Amino acid sequence: MDNTLSMYIIAGVITLTIITLPLLYKRYRSKQSSAKYSLYVRSYSPIIGPQKAKVTVSLFLDPACINSKVAYQGISARINKYEGKIKFAIRYGAFFSNSMKAIAILEAAKSQKMQKKVMDIVFKDPSVWENGNSSDLELLYVQLEKNGVDIKRLKRDMNHPKISTISVQELVDANHLKIKQTPTYFVNEHAIGSFGLHFLEDLIKREIKLNYE
Repeated sequence: MDNTLSMYIIAGVITLTIITLPLLYKRYRSKQSSAKYSLYVRSYSPIIGPQKAKVTVSLFLDPACINSKVAYQGISARINKYEGKIKFAIRYGAFFSNSMKAIAILEAAKSQKMQKKVMDIVFKDPSVWENGNSSDLELLYVQLEKNGVDIKRLKRDMNHPKISTISVQELVDANHLKIKQTPTYFVNEHAIGSFGLHFLEDLIKREIKLNYE
């Protein structure tokens, strides 16, 4: 092989390397970002708000927590306030005796295409959950049945292995993110830093400015 041909081959290899390295790095970063993003939003996470919104609020809620109910009830108003530029990904924490069963109820409702309706009922009346007794679940079942939920099917679906997998994954993610109480907010993967709704508002406004202006 003459020197000229060798030089062409070497130059070709260098050029190919220069072209492919940024692409490979971009793909690597994308995978890393996706893995990190999944901690905040899982594929099964209920999304409330415009799918195309550039600001995602990951909201960890405990169905048995009164403060979580207040946070949930404020979602629609907050989406309207920011004109559809934000969406909420609902995540779960479990800090009370009935929390895991309540999470199973919310996830099992998907098979009847009633998850949003069931979420609205579960997070509507704090008195259903505030004592944390097993009898409270029966009160909840009565409310759900009145609103068209097939309770026999719901209870059967609650025992599906997929529901258990989701429930465990939620606990693992909450532990990894050091969730100590609910509600806990993350805005585009950023923690609020201090407790208080005005801190949440400041972070949402910052992310909207970064992504829309």
